Amino acid sequence: MKKAQPVYQWDDYRAFLIHNLDHGEEKTKGQRSALASAMNCQLSYLSRVLKGEAELSLEQGEAAGRYFALAPQEKSFLLTLISEARAGTPELKDYWRAEKKRLASERLQLSKRITLEQPLTEEQMLTYYSEWYFSAIHVLAGVPNFQTADALAQTLRLSPMVVRKTLHFLVSVNLLERAEDKYRQTKKQIHLDRDSHLLRHHHINWKLKSVASYAFRKPGDLHYSSVVSLSRADLLQLKEEFLRCIEAVRSRIRDSKDETAAVYMLDLFEIADSV
Repeated sequence: MKKAQPVYQWDDYRAFLIHNLDHGEEKTKGQRSALASAMNCQLSYLSRVLKGEAELSLEQGEAAGRYFALAPQEKSFLLTLISEARAGTPELKDYWRAEKKRLASERLQLSKRITLEQPLTEEQMLTYYSEWYFSAIHVLAGVPNFQTADALAQTLRLSPMVVRKTLHFLVSVNLLERAEDKYRQTKKQIHLDRDSHLLRHHHINWKLKSVASYAFRKPGDLHYSSVVSLSRADLLQLKEEFLRCIEAVRSRIRDSKDETAAVYMLDLFEIADSV
């Protein structure tokens, strides 16, 4: 069968099973029988589990994870849900609730889903993220029409001196390479962890540039903000969907031809936690 809906949005493993058995993309009459067979149990026992009259074993949960084609991290979360339901003492239930929260939080960290080697030292990163134009020049140097210092200065409306100093730094840390008067990207990539103290500077730099771009209101630009109320389960699902979208976007960008440069940003946060 096709991959199940993300398990991280569920607080109870029965709800996860019922949703994917009865409301999934491939709803069929035989899915419950197929799952019972995959878990090596009777259909009647699975029915009792779904009604809350019995619990799955961890072995059955692992088999269910394989049936739904869950990734290793997702399977760990499913087994944690089952362990919480099976716990016989309040203390043990609290332990598994904490583990469930930890796994869900870890899943929402983009750095855990994207593996990149960090080629810069701490001091070099301080320089790179100090101003917006370091990353702008770094990216634009991958586009043929912007690979000279003069073209970069004119496009970004920066002084030639600032552009030359920035290019010198990017070459010195091996993020760019120079061939005569042209600059090109190397294969090295950088990514900030969620806990990095530089992340705030990076976001602020480009949020300010976003505000500036909105002032020009170019027809091809896209700006969208919305304030909504929703359930916590849907909030978790939205976070998961946005992260999958980011992963898909990164994959598309990686294989895309270098013709121009753009900035994409995404924010999703709870208002009560931010005021």
